[in-house]
Amino acid sequence: MQNFQILKQEKNNFTAVEFICDCVFGKQRFQKSSYLFRQDIEPVESLCYVGVYKGKIVATIRYWEIILNHKIELLLGPIAVLPPYQNQGFARALVEHTIEIATYMEYNIVLLVGDIDYYRRCNFQKVPDGYIELPGETNPERLCYRLLCNGTIQGFKGKIKKYEHNLCHKKQNIMSDF
Repeated sequence: MQNFQILKQEKNNFTAVEFICDCVFGKQRFQKSSYLFRQDIEPVESLCYVGVYKGKIVATIRYWEIILNHKIELLLGPIAVLPPYQNQGFARALVEHTIEIATYMEYNIVLLVGDIDYYRRCNFQKVPDGYIELPGETNPERLCYRLLCNGTIQGFKGKIKKYEHNLCHKKQNIMSDF
């Protein structure tokens, strides 16, 4: 992936990030159930990155804190790559880079809503029936997870809840090394 860089998302990248998401998902993305967990809160700043190819922002990844079993965990998304730059490994590079950071930050699980056939290559698995519920999701087959800790999915049962408090806690403040 020559000429591809992964950089922290800066506030002045907002327009480019929104443009990429609009191109990939369209404006209807705001109607998806996963967006209900993103309303009125900020993404996890330490996990917001852009992919830059030959000086142009072509990809983005963000994470949002959620509550699962009374613990703060992560919801990945959106991850998006502009269509002319897709299928070059940029999304996978962003996922692997940020998963490493999320693990360092001591999150236990990352959830996302997406195509398991695609996300399997990033070591995500389909959430088994009866384990984790994303309220409002009309297609539970698309709920995927990746554990960041030792253990199995058996330790993660329940309904995902919105993280209502956008407080700076230790996970947000320890990330000067990446």
